[in-house]
This record gives sequence, C-alpha cells and structure tokens, in this order.
Amino acid sequence: VLQTDEEMAVAEVRGGGLLLGPRSGMAVAVRRTHWGLDLEKVVGEDIVVSGREVRVKLPVPAVFDTVVDMSTFRCMTRRSGFHALGDVLWGRSLFSELAEIACRTPPKYTSEQIQARRSDFILRLNEQAKALFEARDLHVQFE
Repeated sequence: VLQTDEEMAVAEVRGGGLLLGPRSGMAVAVRRTHWGLDLEKVVGEDIVVSGREVRVKLPVPAVFDTVVDMSTFRCMTRRSGFHALGDVLWGRSLFSELAEIACRTPPKYTSEQIQARRSDFILRLNEQAKALFEARDLHVQFE
C-alpha cells in the first residue's frame, strides 16, 4: 500500500409513497481507500537493464481495499408509523440498509485522478530508489 485516502461515503434510501408515507434515510461515514501497485503485473518486458541502469515500467495503480469507519457513521431516517411497523414485522432495519450501501459502494475515480496517483507514486519511488541504490552506483528509474 503506497497511499491511503480518506473521503466521505454517502448512502441514501428513498422509498415509501403517498399511501403509507415516507421511508427514507441518508448516511455519511469516513471511508479509507488503500492504493497501491500490483507488482505481479510487472512482466519481463517492463524491466530494461543497461549497464548500471535499470528502468521499470510500473502498472496502473489500483485500489487494494476500502474500509468504512463505522465509528463515524451518522444517519438521518424518516419513516411513517406504518413503515416502522413493517420494518419490525419483516425484520428489516433502515439503519442496516444504509450501512450496507455505504460499505458496498466503491469509490469512483476518473482516469485523470488515477494518472495523477500514478505520477505521484513514480515520483516518490524514484526519490526512494535514488537514496537506496546510490551507494551501489546503480541508477533505478521507475516509469
């Protein structure tokens, strides 16, 4: 894992109607997204060795895991008495539905955001590689 981002996860349920009244809710919680590079995707063609110089073409960054911090989970619900009774009778919970939506909805990233993350990873790895291999007179460059 090269980076962990925090953002708000938002979940929403809209239901009910004119006959039985509203059954809706909204919830927010902090979601942590763990980013990294899957080095198993690096193949032989991605590594070029020339003398004391090594060039490694890195794969596209990927989201390894997302975790919703349930201690930060906050929700607002609105139900009519009929829906509250129905929830009890059918063993359902608006709170649980909102929590499930918040946990199972993955974050969405644009290709620009992914490319920016890749550039950041490459910059950081090149700085670390320079410090690591300089004493051995090797030049390792990530691309």
